[in-house]
Amino acid sequence: MGNCCSNADRSPDNYKKNTITSDEDQEIVRFFMVGMGSAGKSTIIKQLQKLCHLRPGDYQMYDDEWQPITHSFKEHELLRWRKIIRRNIIDALHILYKQAENWGQALIDTEAKDFADYIFTAEGIAPNWEQEEDLGKKLLAFFNDNTIQDTYDKRAQMTGELQITDGTLYFLNEPKIRQVFLQTYSPTDDDILHARDPTTGITDYRFSINDMKVMIHDIGGQKVERAKTVNYINNWVSADRQNYRNFILYVVSMPEYNIQHPVHVGLTLFDESLKMLELIMELQPVQNCGVMIFLNKEDIFKDKMQRCKDLPEVRRETIKYLGKYMDKGDRERLQNTGEYNYKSMRKCLASKVAHVATSDKLKRNKGTYHKYTCAVDSKLMDTLFGAIRNEITTAIVDQASWIP
Repeated sequence: MGNCCSNADRSPDNYKKNTITSDEDQEIVRFFMVGMGSAGKSTIIKQLQKLCHLRPGDYQMYDDEWQPITHSFKEHELLRWRKIIRRNIIDALHILYKQAENWGQALIDTEAKDFADYIFTAEGIAPNWEQEEDLGKKLLAFFNDNTIQDTYDKRAQMTGELQITDGTLYFLNEPKIRQVFLQTYSPTDDDILHARDPTTGITDYRFSINDMKVMIHDIGGQKVERAKTVNYINNWVSADRQNYRNFILYVVSMPEYNIQHPVHVGLTLFDESLKMLELIMELQPVQNCGVMIFLNKEDIFKDKMQRCKDLPEVRRETIKYLGKYMDKGDRERLQNTGEYNYKSMRKCLASKVAHVATSDKLKRNKGTYHKYTCAVDSKLMDTLFGAIRNEITTAIVDQASWIP
């Protein structure tokens, strides 16, 4: 990314001195962005970078000294993303293979079976997978095996650690797999937008949206990073200045409402995310920060809701985890027929978040605010960023109350 971001020593103790900027006058809106590892935080950053390219009159990137920079990928960065995308696809196919085995389903094509036994070892993916001759063709033959296709069609029933990341679904089709494994393949902006590359540590980004300057401090959502979040936030707030307006930007993955936690029985990944949100909301320094919650991946959530009609298991889990927030009539209709009102289901999910975000025990001095988002949709996110900019500049966000 060149100088578009900074990931210098961001340990909690050093954070304050490392986030001083040279701009003393103009108001700067600061976001501390946090969420679980699969929430889609990095996609939001990549979307802003893409909009800088598509709409240079409205979006601009800056370096650490607020000097304008151009976002473009160098050749070595494109090569890195190509490897990441190829690995995303192989990891997803490996998950489908393991799930098929768990369901007692064997591959039908013997060549696909032999290839799977080679490329998917007991330790994971074969270390020399990149050197495999005709890799793309063999992966495509494996993906087209009837057993793998059947497993893919039932992916909404996959639980625990056997989950395909949402962005990878974009690549799991014949034309895309064929394209990605060509020797001449170079990732497009949309490819990079959907690729999964977990954030580690904390990284600072600087943008302007029209004339509003924005700093985004993105902390990794992996477990080892989450353990440092409280210290990071305390030090981030202590680096406040008169021209700063501070917001916590918490990103939640909507479709994780029914995904079982791999360790904690009875909890979902969505429940874990809400526990993290609760911890952050209760921090004393956060009471004086605006809180903006992105209910992200609405497109995947909508797709999962549609599967309630055909997959009784998804229907049962939806009632199990969201039923208490549903009207009695809506709950009975979903249970008996699989029919539902999408806006009502979306509101149920928001109500579950609101139970934490608007708790009576919080003594907040600033507003708590939420938006439904789809971070991979450039048009939608452009509209969203514009709305947020208008609402921030008119101070609506500071006084916002939660309306599911």
